[in-house]
Amino acid sequence: QPGKQMLTSMMANFEARQVQDSQAALDRAQSAADHWVQKQQETGNPLYAIPGIAASALANADTMDHVALALSVRGGGGKAARLGVPGSEFKPNSNVTKPFVRPSGAGPTAAQQAAVQGQPCVACGRITPRQVADHKEPLVVEYYRTGKVDVAAQSKVDAVQAHCPSCSSSQGGFLSAFSRRMKNFFGFK
Repeated sequence: QPGKQMLTSMMANFEARQVQDSQAALDRAQSAADHWVQKQQETGNPLYAIPGIAASALANADTMDHVALALSVRGGGGKAARLGVPGSEFKPNSNVTKPFVRPSGAGPTAAQQAAVQGQPCVACGRITPRQVADHKEPLVVEYYRTGKVDVAAQSKVDAVQAHCPSCSSSQGGFLSAFSRRMKNFFGFK
């Protein structure tokens, strides 16, 4: 019996050490992820996610999935997320039967455009001579989220926010990619 107790105790100590080692590796990986997430947030450059994931893999390959998830959630998805473009977590409405087509009359209206002049860009903070009226929920996102675009709601002044021309252009590229992703998801041509 003493031998069995000693073996049980040794196994318990070994398992506890493995848990501690795994936790230490996860902590190291999380520290690396935190560093690169901060860089990603400071600059808006999503490429900073790459060294964070690589650093975590060096710490312990078993933690790579955890750190990748932490970067995507804690980092907010980088610039695309700040511009209102959903990431891979987006779940489209299953009732969508055709690809998005921008509805007429959804704006931006003259009143919406006037409302954002002199306001800082919600993505970068810049104020330019001609700010762009950006829908708080992009039309294409609303369409794939709900199956329709509420033109009346999207035409209201409070449905928009200010973007500088540069961020508006970037958002357009990200939304174009999002729209292609949704077309592929639904099998639309």
